[in-house]
Amino acid sequence: GLQLPLHRLCGVFYTHVGFYLNQVLMTSALQTFAFVCAFFALGQALDTNFADGAIGLSASYFGLLYFVFVLASMLPLVLEKCVEEGLRAALGSVANSLLSLSPVFASFQSKMMGYYFESTVHYGGAQYIPTGRGLATAREPFSKLFQTFAASHLQEGFELAVLLCFGSAVRYEWPFYLCMTFSIFSWTFAPFLFNPRQFDSPRQALRDLASWAAWMCAPGADPGAAWVAWADR
Repeated sequence: GLQLPLHRLCGVFYTHVGFYLNQVLMTSALQTFAFVCAFFALGQALDTNFADGAIGLSASYFGLLYFVFVLASMLPLVLEKCVEEGLRAALGSVANSLLSLSPVFASFQSKMMGYYFESTVHYGGAQYIPTGRGLATAREPFSKLFQTFAASHLQEGFELAVLLCFGSAVRYEWPFYLCMTFSIFSWTFAPFLFNPRQFDSPRQALRDLASWAAWMCAPGADPGAAWVAWADR
C-alpha cells in the first residue's frame, strides 16, 4: 500500500475498512451537529448574537455537504444507466428509486453498519451467524422490531428529535431542517415501513400496536414478554 499513489490508496481504503468507518463518522457528525445547534440555540438567551455562528455553519456547510454526499452516492447509477440505456432510462431509474423510498432505506442501512462496526471495535465479539441462503420475508411484530432496532436506531432517532426541538429557538436554514428530519424519519420509521407485508391488513397493524403496548406495560422477568426485563438485560 505504501507504493500506491494517494488517490489509489484512498480508493483502496474506502472500499475496505474506510467504507464502514465513513458510516460511523456520518452518524457521529450528524449527532454532534444536532447537539451543537441545540447548544447554540439555548445559549442565545445569554447573548443574542451567540447563535450567529451556528446559523452560518448550518447554511454554509451542513445542508450543502449532505446533498453533495447523497448526489455522489446516486451518481454512479445515473451515469451507468445513461451510458447503457440513455438519459430517459437514467431519470426513470432515479425516479423509481425515490418513489420506492430507497434513500430512506440507505440512511437506515448506513446507520446500522456504523452502529455494528463501532460496537465491534469497542467490544469485539464478532462472529458468524448462520442464516441460511433463503430470502427472509417473514413479517415481524412491532415489539420484535422495537427490541431489534431500539439501541441502534430508535433511541438515537428520538434523541435527534429532542435536540431539534431545543434548536428550534433559532431559525436555521431549510437544508438543515430537511436533512435532520429525513435522518430522524429514516432511523425511527424505516424498520416499520420495510417490514414485509406491513400494510396488507390495517387490522393486523392495530393488533401489532396493541401487542407492543402490552409488552411495554407488562411486568415480568422474561425479556420477550416485558419491556422492563428487556431494558434491564
